[in-house]
Amino acid sequence: MSQYEDDMKFYDQIVYKLLSESIWSGPIVGTRIFPVVIEQDVEMPAIAFTYEVVPVNTKRVYNRMEDVIYNFYCFHNDYEGCMRVTQSIRDTLDRNGQYAGATGYTTQQWSLVGIDHATYDKDRNLFMIPVIIKAQVQREFNI
Repeated sequence: MSQYEDDMKFYDQIVYKLLSESIWSGPIVGTRIFPVVIEQDVEMPAIAFTYEVVPVNTKRVYNRMEDVIYNFYCFHNDYEGCMRVTQSIRDTLDRNGQYAGATGYTTQQWSLVGIDHATYDKDRNLFMIPVIIKAQVQREFNI
């Protein structure tokens, strides 16, 4: 497995672990946390997520810090439930401190970037609210 694949695996696994084991989001969504796509037959509520990795600008000096911008998409069949899923992500991750989830990586800090407005798909009777969270990740190794 390449270093890039290891990085992507870590970024997926840390979110799954933190949200599924959280006292706030775990009881609400359980293990229904998916990278990118949720299958149509999945029971609601559920969370889908994507992310973008942005190296921290160091002015030509090698830095092992990266900002990972997570886009979470909270799904539920009713608006209040969707808001509970959104708040559970915020309660779990916002201002979360260090987490060493895999050899060679440590998250330094998680912070809420924003919560967007809700959308409703009447054909599927489904509400969706996007949440953006930034995590700062420290690598313990050189690529």
